[in-house]
Amino acid sequence: MRTFIPFTAVLLFGSVQAQHLNNVTWAPQNPTSCQQVVLTCIGSLPTSGQLDNQNPVVTGNSISIDLNASGGSGGNVPFNQPLTPLGPFDPGVVTITVTLNYNGGAADVWTGQFTVAQGLIDPDPGEYGSTDVCNTAASLALFSVLEGTPDPGGIWYDPVGDLVPSGQFVPGTSPAGFYVYVFDQLPPCNYAEQQVLISYLPNGNAGQNATTQICAAGVPVDLFGVLAGTPDAGGSWTRPNGSSLPGGVFTPGTDPAGNYTYTVPGQGGCDDPQATVTVQLVQPPNAGTGSSVELCFDDDAEVLNNHVTGEQTTGTWYTPNGFTGGQYNAPINVAGYGEGVYIYVVTGTVCPSDTAFVDVTLNGPPCTIGIDEVGGNISRFDVMPNPASEGVTVVVELGHAASGHVLELLDVDGRTVRSEALAFNGTSSVRTLDVSGLRAGAYVVRLSSPDGHAVRRLMVH
Repeated sequence: MRTFIPFTAVLLFGSVQAQHLNNVTWAPQNPTSCQQVVLTCIGSLPTSGQLDNQNPVVTGNSISIDLNASGGSGGNVPFNQPLTPLGPFDPGVVTITVTLNYNGGAADVWTGQFTVAQGLIDPDPGEYGSTDVCNTAASLALFSVLEGTPDPGGIWYDPVGDLVPSGQFVPGTSPAGFYVYVFDQLPPCNYAEQQVLISYLPNGNAGQNATTQICAAGVPVDLFGVLAGTPDAGGSWTRPNGSSLPGGVFTPGTDPAGNYTYTVPGQGGCDDPQATVTVQLVQPPNAGTGSSVELCFDDDAEVLNNHVTGEQTTGTWYTPNGFTGGQYNAPINVAGYGEGVYIYVVTGTVCPSDTAFVDVTLNGPPCTIGIDEVGGNISRFDVMPNPASEGVTVVVELGHAASGHVLELLDVDGRTVRSEALAFNGTSSVRTLDVSGLRAGAYVVRLSSPDGHAVRRLMVH
């Protein structure tokens, strides 16, 4: 039975604090008179509070604990505090009283009880036993191998000293050797132990399960080399759908991802050992298709991915002299690195890396790259200064008076940043564009009309 004494607020530093003891738990939940018990206090403190110490006092089967904390005010912060192991206790009911003290004042109290069962004073661990198992057999309870009349409740350790969960020997996974059954008890109870020997019957070895990643566009892979352990050669392979996989060779593009099973013949009445290779297919990287491009001699911020199609966005650019130019869509100073073949590389881990190539030619000075005139009515189209950082002046002259001209500013992805109808004084127009709010990089200024158009490249710094 647990009795919770309601929390009484304590006034500290002029405000009501939030010091609570919500619960106290113990482990093991059903202790015996041969075991210690660990209490865990669960509650909350102000944000600036901290637990300082614990002062347990044990009198017979009564536990009294002062849990001391200190700090200032603030919101609630939960705590979950294991205390010093206590006991063993005599069989019967143990009463717990925990007082949470905050800055020297009692803030909350929790009381409860747990029951202690009579432990085995002189446990019988049984007598030595042994057995032989197939590595393909079902799990074996080690307790069943003990001879004599062992008492239940002990714990098992494997040949290397590790705890055996639930005392179960798992053939094919658990090691052969001596397993120890232990009653690791405190006075007044006595320590006791016994051993059993588990040996494997001779049988085939299919190795151990493994997982592998294979490039979906790669070469065939011999799955035998993927198996862990030391598998016997000469076994058979089956695909995830149960059909045979000749030679155990996985062929990308033909065989699916999934679990591939390797089986070798059993011996001495044991089942056929099996191991599984889980195949995960990895798609190859795609750097896209490059091209050749003519650029201006003074172009110091060209986005070369504008000249690649179908590419992934995770690659890196390399200059003709082997330097790293930048990541995807990074403006690259082709004027500084010089003309030549620029390489875009999307790195693969399982699959080989993929590359695309852009062959850059630099023209000028003077440079006319970026002029595209259709029709003869546009006799002059200048954008000054270029590069620019604040404003540019656009000067347009026509061969004869006309209407319907539109001035547009486009980014490197072809998106229209600005657009306006252009007014003329006769055959001339001068317009100033504010570019101070634009991101640095390459842009296109386009003049369109019913009878012709022209474009100019604009670099914004």
